[in-house]
Amino acid sequence: MTVEAEPLPGERAIANTLIPQSNTTFRNQVVRRLLHGVDPFVGFPKKLFAVDCQGWNSNHPYLTEMVAQLRPQLVAEVGVWKGASTITMAKHMQGEGIDGAVIAVDTWLGSSEHWTEKKWFDDLSTAYGYPQLYYKFMINVIENNTQNYIIPLPLDANSASSVLKTLGF
Repeated sequence: MTVEAEPLPGERAIANTLIPQSNTTFRNQVVRRLLHGVDPFVGFPKKLFAVDCQGWNSNHPYLTEMVAQLRPQLVAEVGVWKGASTITMAKHMQGEGIDGAVIAVDTWLGSSEHWTEKKWFDDLSTAYGYPQLYYKFMINVIENNTQNYIIPLPLDANSASSVLKTLGF
């Protein structure tokens, strides 16, 4: 079910912008501020992309322990690859009933090793010379039913830090 996004005080309404209705009111507020009300999961063509949710240390206990102990309303993860650790934290927030969000910061362009070593290049899943990691991340989030907690921010770490600071996060 979707609802038309209501602007926050001082914001203008954005025509035809839909935000999925969920129990994560805070996430919807972040989407309005950070992405100007445009939820990247609305209308995502999930049938076009295959799930590939592998990651490094993505199920490490510190991810869930941090959520359980701190009960954060906002988590920013930098360098999320295909989203496995992001999904782990979001699922735990969901299970704990936390009204929150995980901002996933990444360029989704891979690291230098992906470009210099053939054995890693294929992990980029390039199409027409451009990595498709963002789309893998998106379908992984959707298939794990965590899109109501996760917000992708496709920027490098410095730019994301500047944006989040400017917007008061």
